[in-house]
Amino acid sequence: MIEVDGATHSTEAEFLRDQRRDLRRRSMGYEFCVPNQEVYENLEGVAETIRLKLAELRPRIEADGHAYDT
Repeated sequence: MIEVDGATHSTEAEFLRDQRRDLRRRSMGYEFCVPNQEVYENLEGVAETIRLKLAELRPRIEADGHAYDT
C-alpha cells in the first residue's frame, strides 16, 4: 500500500482514525507513505522511490505467488 498523505488532521477523531489505519497497514507489512508536497515538488523522485520499494519487495511477492513484470 502506498499512501499519499495530505494535510495534518486536526481533530481527535481524525487522529485516532489515522492511527488505526497505520497500525492495520503496518500489521500487513506495509510501511510506505509519501507527503502530498513531495508528490507536487518531486514526482520523479517519488516514482523512483516506489520503484525501489517494489524491487525490494519482489522476492516476497514472488514467494507469495504474485509475480509481476518490471
